[in-house]
Amino acid sequence: MCEIVRKTIFIIPLLILIVFVSGCVGQGPGMNPTVITGKTTIEKSGLYVLNSDISCTAEGEMDVCIDIQRHDAVLDCQGHSITLANQQARRGPASTGIYIAGSGVEDVTARNTVRNCRIENFAFGIFLKASSNNFINNTISNNGIGIYYDDFSSYNIFINNTVSNNNNRGIYLFMRSSNNNFTGNIVRNNSIYGIIITCAAHHNTFSNNVVEGNGYGSTSDENGGIYILNSYANVFSGNGICNNSKTIKCKFDATMEGISDICRPQVLPDTIPIDRDAQEAGNLIDGGGNTCGPSSMSCDGTTISCIRGCP
Repeated sequence: MCEIVRKTIFIIPLLILIVFVSGCVGQGPGMNPTVITGKTTIEKSGLYVLNSDISCTAEGEMDVCIDIQRHDAVLDCQGHSITLANQQARRGPASTGIYIAGSGVEDVTARNTVRNCRIENFAFGIFLKASSNNFINNTISNNGIGIYYDDFSSYNIFINNTVSNNNNRGIYLFMRSSNNNFTGNIVRNNSIYGIIITCAAHHNTFSNNVVEGNGYGSTSDENGGIYILNSYANVFSGNGICNNSKTIKCKFDATMEGISDICRPQVLPDTIPIDRDAQEAGNLIDGGGNTCGPSSMSCDGTTISCIRGCP
């Protein structure tokens, strides 16, 4: 059933892609591309391409292979790979394949495109920090975390990606990363969670994705397909959520130690306290037709509407 769902998802992504490209006239075929051959910092708008695979070596605590620090840049890997050469560095704090970052809520990088890349062996495949309205379409595998959204990274489009075999989490939304759109992605065989949404990451939409076979690489109880922690109003529709160690887990924790108060439900953006029932009832708003199983899909009484039939 997951494969059947996957085959029906291309019309909506195509429409989104057409709208996105039509708004980027200055980034079309007439541009002279800059060819990237190794570790690079992108500081100007424009088209950047890979004509061959590249490999980077991590040496410091925050070592980045391709660092995008500008608006309106297009990185097209044309099917080539970006890999970490010294793979043991993946266990370090922050070797990153592609980093797109601003300095905070008032200073964000925006409207960048990263497409046709194969990103492997980093601690973070793609890391977005205070970055919004970006378009992401890649294959992200064998990293620690596939893609990480941090610090108000919002209104991004993540479409037709494959996020697989990452040895921690596949997709990680953190610190008020809200209003992102995830459509037509395959999130498969990630060791701990396929998707985790935490720390006031609200109003994200997940439609027509396959979330399958996640959570089997962890010996702790924290594993599964989707985990939602202290976040609300995230919408799931038309997804295939199949054969994960657990299907969906929701948790409300107002006493979390060692985290910023920004993550606590009592200080959500509207400053209105959210009680346990309201917090969990706000998630899993079902647009219809999710395929779930075989394990539980309830979150303390709030149940996502599912069609049975996962293999």
